[in-house]
Amino acid sequence: MDEVWDFAGMLSDQIHRRVRMHELRVEIAKIRCGDCSNWMKSSLCPAERHDMQRGRSVGPSCDGFICSQFIESESSAHIRAGRRAELQRIEGSTASGGAEHG
Repeated sequence: MDEVWDFAGMLSDQIHRRVRMHELRVEIAKIRCGDCSNWMKSSLCPAERHDMQRGRSVGPSCDGFICSQFIESESSAHIRAGRRAELQRIEGSTASGGAEHG
């Protein structure tokens, strides 16, 4: 009976790894306006403008599409690199037979 539970545990681990790998690939591929170093900087962002009636700057949503002047911010590049490293670690554990959990 222990073999059945061991198999179920290994299957569950494999499913969780595959789901996490998919999530990481989506997160790595998703580049958005808020990842730009010029986001919310009215003097640098071409989509940012000053609203005279409200007395403040208004611009694109953080989740908006990037423009032709997109420059990835240092923090976004760091986060993306961390996700790539996690993906490589998980892919390595899957390729080696799933000996590593997490």
